[in-house]
Amino acid sequence: MPTSREQPKAPPPLVVHLVRHAEACDDDGVDAHGPRLTSRGRRQAHYVAKRLARERYAGIYSSDLTRARQTADAIALHHDDDLVTVTRDLREVSDYHSALRLSRLTVHHDRSLVDEQEAMKRMVGHFRHIHSGGQKILVVSHGNLTRSLIPLLGGLDPARAPLIEIHNASLSIVHVWSTGHAVVLLANCTAHIPERLIT
Repeated sequence: MPTSREQPKAPPPLVVHLVRHAEACDDDGVDAHGPRLTSRGRRQAHYVAKRLARERYAGIYSSDLTRARQTADAIALHHDDDLVTVTRDLREVSDYHSALRLSRLTVHHDRSLVDEQEAMKRMVGHFRHIHSGGQKILVVSHGNLTRSLIPLLGGLDPARAPLIEIHNASLSIVHVWSTGHAVVLLANCTAHIPERLIT
């Protein structure tokens, strides 16, 4: 009886969890690192931290802006402290921008939208260089960054990708293969947050 030859298993992907920071206060311009979380934002951060508490991350990356740091810190309470890397490269440069065009929109007038896109490309390159298939990482940043990182992880131009809503403390999941391909498994999921707290 002929036997079928086993097909080699495809290597596992790098699993990237993307979390937008929880709700923040209005920016009064006093703190160069931006506003802190609101009381509702702290509760949102608690819920996303609870959802991710049992995950095993090879690395946790956070924007250095306060609202993202506080969200990442809430999540990191359930994980090893030495996993957390805080970086300016995960900052966003504007409260809103369209990925369809480049402009000189800035926050604190020190970085352009072009700089933001270059920083995101550096981060994607870092993830691919440092982490391997089968590992899982967490990225805590901003709505605009999440919208752009999703296509960039698959080697696509964010300007050609659809803009999607990204709620505070939402979770998106992307599987990234060494071939450069990526698949979005989940986008803007807020199932872990009570409906009354979704913003």
